[in-house]
Amino acid sequence: MDTYPGSIEDFNDLLDAFSWVQDQGPVKAISGGPHSVGTTLELLLNHQLDADSASDFGFTEIKAQRSGTSSPTTLFTKEPEYNEGWSMRRVLEVHGYEDGSGRTALKINLATHENHGLSLNSEGGYLNLYSDELGEEIGYWTSDTVSAGVEKIRDICYIYADEDFDDDGDETFHYQSFQRLTLPYDFDADNLIDLIDDGSVRVELRAHINHDNTVRNYGTAFRAPNILNIDLYDVEDLI
Repeated sequence: MDTYPGSIEDFNDLLDAFSWVQDQGPVKAISGGPHSVGTTLELLLNHQLDADSASDFGFTEIKAQRSGTSSPTTLFTKEPEYNEGWSMRRVLEVHGYEDGSGRTALKINLATHENHGLSLNSEGGYLNLYSDELGEEIGYWTSDTVSAGVEKIRDICYIYADEDFDDDGDETFHYQSFQRLTLPYDFDADNLIDLIDDGSVRVELRAHINHDNTVRNYGTAFRAPNILNIDLYDVEDLI
């Protein structure tokens, strides 16, 4: 795979890099699975793959999806601060279900209404995770925690790729739609909680207990069913 030959120091550099990516036509995916459209693009841009909570280039966050996808966009992942006696293991033990592999699992969207005995509320200036089944608060996200997530999604480059398959049956991506999404400067944690309340953003648990009794947590994700439906974003076509 060829990679972008220049350096990316600012947004103008990134625009040049996007044009170069578009001109490459279909490129072979570096791996399989739903995340390959993003990881392939990041490698094309010479961006190191990591789980850093900061924006990808220090000034914008890259989000890539397949054209026509119905998959939600993961905005960021943040675990709650658990109250005494609670952990992801206990949440799974109390509220989990048996998945198709015979494991205790929870892969659900949280909202203000109850789901598998769990719900969210935003009382007291916090986003709270509540056990309706037991009638107690499990944990919470502070305003500072949510604000850190907001900073990651304040400026996003949202990119669609046309998916195809080459003669060997390998998936390819042609990155063709490049948009910039920016939030108002005064958008804060309370605004994000409002988006959770109205369903524009979901909080998703993604965890299970393995057969060896270890917990596998994929990260509690703040996700948008359709990021372009968040009307607080200013959307600009880049290419």
